Amino acid sequence: MNLSMVTSFIIAGMIMLGIVMVNINVSNSTAELTIAQITRSHVSSITDMINDDFSNMGYDVNQTTQETMGAILNCKLANRISFYRNIHDDSTVTPKLIEWEFKKTEDVPGTSNDDHRPLVRTVYNDDGSILDQTDILLGVTRFELTYFDDTNYGKPKSEGTSVATGCSDISNVKQIHVELEVQSAEKMYKRSTGDGRYVSSVWDKRFTPINLNLD
Repeated sequence: MNLSMVTSFIIAGMIMLGIVMVNINVSNSTAELTIAQITRSHVSSITDMINDDFSNMGYDVNQTTQETMGAILNCKLANRISFYRNIHDDSTVTPKLIEWEFKKTEDVPGTSNDDHRPLVRTVYNDDGSILDQTDILLGVTRFELTYFDDTNYGKPKSEGTSVATGCSDISNVKQIHVELEVQSAEKMYKRSTGDGRYVSSVWDKRFTPINLNLD
C-alpha cells in the first residue's frame, strides 16, 4: 500500500478519534450542567419554604391562648428545630407549631445516592395532632442548624452552638444559621472507569428573626 495513503488513513483516524473525544466531553459537560441546574432548582424550592418559616417564626405568638404563651422556640437541635408562628396571617387564629427535621437515619427510596435523607416539615394542631406534613425527598444530604445567643451573636459559625441531644435551653436564641446541601441521585463520570462524583449544590443563610430579638 502506498505510504502516503497509509499516512492519510492514520491522520484521518486520529482526527476522527479527536472528534469523538470532543463530542464525549461536550456530552458530559452538558449532562453535568443539566444535573447542576436540577439540583439548584431543588435547593430553590426548599429554601423558599425555609425563608418563609424562619423569617416569620414567632409571628403573632403573643396572641396565642396556649400555655406556652410568649414562647417561640420549642426545640433546638443540630438537625431539628420547632417553633410557633401564625401561618394564616390572621390574628384570630392560634399560631401553629412548625417542625423541621432532617432524618439522618432514614433512607430515601428510589435513589442510588446513599447519602440522601428525608427533610420533613410538619405543622401541628393545638392538640398535638399533625395538621400538615411535607416530606422533602429532593436529594438533601445535609441540613445543619447552628444557634447564636447574646454571647456569640454575629460571630463566625464556628463560635455558634449546635445542640446534639435534648431540647433544653431554648431561650435567648438570637440568630440561627442554616446549612443545606442537595446532591444528584446519580454520579457523573469523566471516564468509563473511576468512582465518579455526585453533583451537589450548597446553600447557607443566617437568620435573625425579628420576633427573637424583641426586648
